[in-house]
Amino acid sequence: MDFTELYAQKKMTADQAAALVKSGDWVDYGWAVNTPVAVDAAIAKRLPELEDVNFRGGILMWVPAIFQIEDPAAHMTWNSWHMGGIERKAIAQGFSFYSPIRYSELPRYYRDSSDPVDVAVFQVTPMDEHGYFNFGPCASHLGAVCDKAKKIIVEVNRNMPKCLGGTENWVHISQVAGVVGDVFGYSAVQIGLPELDLLRGNRIATHIQILPPESRNLKNFSSQDPLNRILADFTEIPLASESQDLVVLAHALDFWETDAPAQKVLREAARILVPEGRIVLTAFNRAGLWSLRQRLSRIGLGGAFLPDVARPIALKRLQDWLSLLGFEVDRGHFGAYQMPSRTAAGLHRFEWMNLAGDRWWPALGSLVMLSATKHIAGPRLIGSTAFAAARALRKPGTQLAAESASRDESRKL
Repeated sequence: MDFTELYAQKKMTADQAAALVKSGDWVDYGWAVNTPVAVDAAIAKRLPELEDVNFRGGILMWVPAIFQIEDPAAHMTWNSWHMGGIERKAIAQGFSFYSPIRYSELPRYYRDSSDPVDVAVFQVTPMDEHGYFNFGPCASHLGAVCDKAKKIIVEVNRNMPKCLGGTENWVHISQVAGVVGDVFGYSAVQIGLPELDLLRGNRIATHIQILPPESRNLKNFSSQDPLNRILADFTEIPLASESQDLVVLAHALDFWETDAPAQKVLREAARILVPEGRIVLTAFNRAGLWSLRQRLSRIGLGGAFLPDVARPIALKRLQDWLSLLGFEVDRGHFGAYQMPSRTAAGLHRFEWMNLAGDRWWPALGSLVMLSATKHIAGPRLIGSTAFAAARALRKPGTQLAAESASRDESRKL
C-alpha cells in the first residue's frame, strides 16, 4: 500500500500544528533529541495567548523556545521526568517541576495513569515505505505516549538516525494528526540582499539576517521585526564558530573590488557553519548575458545593466573556493537566461529564452546558485607514527589482531 497520499493529507505547517494546543492542555514534548524544534517555536509565539498549558518531557539538550517567552510561569508549567541543568534553571524561575518516577516504569505510568495526553509532539525519522516513523535513539516510552495521546504531531528530521530493536520504536502515519516535514537544523543565517527575507519559508526554528551597516536606512528595517537582524561587516560576522546549520549567501560575494574580501566572506561563512552544514549561495555568472553587457558597457558599447560595483564571478572560481574550504558542491542551477532589459516589457519579450535556456545554453544563465555541504576531514597518521600505531593495534590480545587471525584461518580452510 502506498502511504504517500495519506502523508500529503496530514502534512501541515508548524503554525498549524501549534494551533492544536489549547489552554489547559497536557502536551508531551518527546524526550532528549526528540524534543520538537519548529513546532516548539510556533507554540512559543502563540503561548502568550494561552493559560495553564502543562508540558512534559525530560533530558533537554537545548533551551526550548517556550522557556524564552516573557513570564513563562504565567502561561505554562514544565514537568520533567529527568532533570538537567536547563530544567534546574527553569525551576528557579518558578515554572518547572520534577516528577519522580522509576524510569523503567515510565511506559506503564502513561498507560495506567488518569493524567491525559492531549497533544504529543516530537521529532522522528522520515517515513518508510510501510508508513512508519522511527523514534530514533529515544524510544523508551514514546510508544506508550502515542497509545495515550489524543493528537500526535511528528516533526520529520532527515538527520534523525533510525534505531532498531524492541517493538515500540515506531508510530504509523495512520495514528498521527499532523506531519511537519523536513526539520534539519536549529539555526539559519542569511548574509546579503537585505531587502528580501529568503528564509521565510524555511522550517529551521531560528532565522538570523546579517545586514551591512548602511541597511539601517532601509524603509523595511525595524528593530521590532521578528527576524533576528544584525548590522555587521560581512568579513567579520559576530556569530560563534560552528553555530549555524544553514548559511545563505545572497549575492554577498559579488560587490567587492578584488577577490580577497569575497574569499574572506566565504571563509567567515564556513567558520560559522556546523560540520555537515549546508551553504547556499547566489551570484552573477561571469559567463552570463547580463555580465557580458556589463563588460561591453565599460568599453563604451551600450549602457550598464548591473550595478556599477557588481563584479560577477566565474563558476569555476566559485567551485575552487568552496573546494579549498572543504565544501562538496552537490547541486547547482543557472537562471535568468533572457537578454538584459531595464523594463518589464523588455524582459517579458525575451521570456522564451528562459524556457529554452536550461536545454540549449545553460552556461549562459546570468545567475548561478550553488548548494554545498561542509565536510571536516579526519586526521591521518603518516610516516613512522602510522607504522607504530599499526604495530600496536596488531599486538596479541587486541580486537584487530583477533580479526586478522580469524581471516588467516579462513584462508587456510
